[in-house]
Amino acid sequence: MEQCYHSYYENIVENSMENENLTQHFMDNIDDENNLTDNVRDSDQADFEMNELNNTDEEMDLLEASMDENDNDSEFDEIEELRAWALYKNPTIPHTRLDALLHILRVRLLPNLPLSSKTFLRTASVDYDVQIYEDSSEFVYFGLKRILQMSINPNLHTNNVVNLKINVDGVQLFKSSSKQFWPILCQVHSEKDVYQPFPVAIYCGTHKPQDLEQYLQQFIEEINYLHENGFEVNGQHLQVKLIAFICDRPARAFIKCIKGHGAYWSCERCMVHGERVEGRTVYPVSEGVEKRTDDLFRNQQNPEHHQGITPLLNIRPKLDMISAFLLDFMHFVCLGVMKKILNYWLYGNITIRLSQIAKCLLTNLLVKLQHQVPQEFQRTTRSFADVEKFKATELKFLLLYSGPIIFKRVLPTNIYKYFLLLHAACRILCSKRWAVEKRTHAKKYLTSFVTLAEHLYGKASLISNMHNLIHLADDVRYMNCSLSRISAFPFENTLGKIKKLLRSGNKPLAQIVRRLHESFFLGIQRPHIQPRIQILRQSRSNNEGEIVIKRLQYIGVVLTSRVPNNTVLLDNSLLLKIDRIFISAHKNENNIKIGTIFKKVEPLFTYPCNSADLHMWAVSERNTTSGTFPLNKVIQKMVTFDISTETEEKIYTMPFLHM
Repeated sequence: MEQCYHSYYENIVENSMENENLTQHFMDNIDDENNLTDNVRDSDQADFEMNELNNTDEEMDLLEASMDENDNDSEFDEIEELRAWALYKNPTIPHTRLDALLHILRVRLLPNLPLSSKTFLRTASVDYDVQIYEDSSEFVYFGLKRILQMSINPNLHTNNVVNLKINVDGVQLFKSSSKQFWPILCQVHSEKDVYQPFPVAIYCGTHKPQDLEQYLQQFIEEINYLHENGFEVNGQHLQVKLIAFICDRPARAFIKCIKGHGAYWSCERCMVHGERVEGRTVYPVSEGVEKRTDDLFRNQQNPEHHQGITPLLNIRPKLDMISAFLLDFMHFVCLGVMKKILNYWLYGNITIRLSQIAKCLLTNLLVKLQHQVPQEFQRTTRSFADVEKFKATELKFLLLYSGPIIFKRVLPTNIYKYFLLLHAACRILCSKRWAVEKRTHAKKYLTSFVTLAEHLYGKASLISNMHNLIHLADDVRYMNCSLSRISAFPFENTLGKIKKLLRSGNKPLAQIVRRLHESFFLGIQRPHIQPRIQILRQSRSNNEGEIVIKRLQYIGVVLTSRVPNNTVLLDNSLLLKIDRIFISAHKNENNIKIGTIFKKVEPLFTYPCNSADLHMWAVSERNTTSGTFPLNKVIQKMVTFDISTETEEKIYTMPFLHM
């Protein structure tokens, strides 16, 4: 994906017969034959995600153009390259060391370099007003309009509307100090997901902002101005629309002035009344619960839900105070629900707890998958013994990709089917192809998942995160896109990178203002859509006159001829394991790829839906055939896991969800 800003934004146990019977009673309510599509033909399954080029000649032209760019070393300004190196590749390099480097380079190589790194990086030109409050906390407001004017590419907004997503969250700066940042982050929401989050404002103190109205005042005033007046970029007038807040539950409670997740009336989407069970507040599954609406919220008709009046009510035009505050997939599904059910399997009741042998088998399987994780994922798999330390990205990978494969080997059938309800629902909601179209199926699976939780893990399991699964599909309906585009992952990455810019504990906000001024506000570039084809690495022509491509970026994903980046789905529904990528010396032959065609053996699972409808299969490399195909036949990169043994072939493949 294109990085639009040059900035710092660059992380079988046995179960009791009673559980089996209870679970089966509820499982029967899900139609085992309820496939997501009716009689889907192989030729139709592959028609998703990616648009094809008009013809193969155009594909070849793009390839040749990309190769020409690789062959010719473009001229560049050494001083600007050095500045980019200091700002983007080494943003934490101390100024003293950069000073020493500048002195060395000035002697003979670059005599025009300044002597001081502050001059070189233009640090001295920073002019932001840091406000100091009565409690010694600090606040700086960078602004929206200025950054949008520098970063928006009008060509990406054909309707002349710039949609904004906002995140508010806190991050502790040091382990030995209570000092923390509370940034207001913004990300442009567009059809082509090319924009990265940027800071609108940052609060620094030993606690969260005490005066919410003061904290949000400048932001609300500017967003109201932009709603009314818009802004211009290169003579083109653009409208602004704030469409969503993406925050974790404590941050949403803070900015909405509502009670936290442990209150009796805490659900943000419905009027369910909680009850205390085993020292925690739980929310029983019940029919016909009244839904919350924007009017109900503004009139505070359920006063037990509120703790005050939020200044966000002053945003004009009115923001939907219910639907526009999204239930973040990262925090409540990955770090909440997924981690909770893992804890049940590790430390729960003996009827559902995994044996030590099962835990060792899971660890062995995860370690075996370490070198089979495609390049697009930030982290590989690791030992199941470290599950308590798993990051959100690792839990997401376990939920959406590896879970159905490894858990099938160790979980009882009823527990495994229970997990598949969550897995299938989340894969649907995270898929660009199926999220909007099949969200009602996902909602049905999630409702069954929550209902079964009480019977498998007890009533105490129906806490806020578990209850909110019932409402998760509503976010897809409201935003009309997959959960992959409306999660907090980009914002959390930005928070981590802001924190890494600190060099000491002295005046952290002043440091951040300078670092952001150096790297972000001096280096913004308008985003653009990457070419569909980009040669990343190639070899010389072979004896047959073919140019061998070792590494290729195609429609946003990396393809190679080696595991784990060499499995794709073709538009004729064939699964191809790439053995070689090449360009024929004769353009009219159009030979771009040669590979082994996987044989589809069976669906990965058939409950609660047929996984073949989600393009998930168990495949075989035995008795396969080979073929040569044009690159424009590729419509989907696949994630493939091989856990075969000497006596048994077990290879599984599923679509990469572009997360």
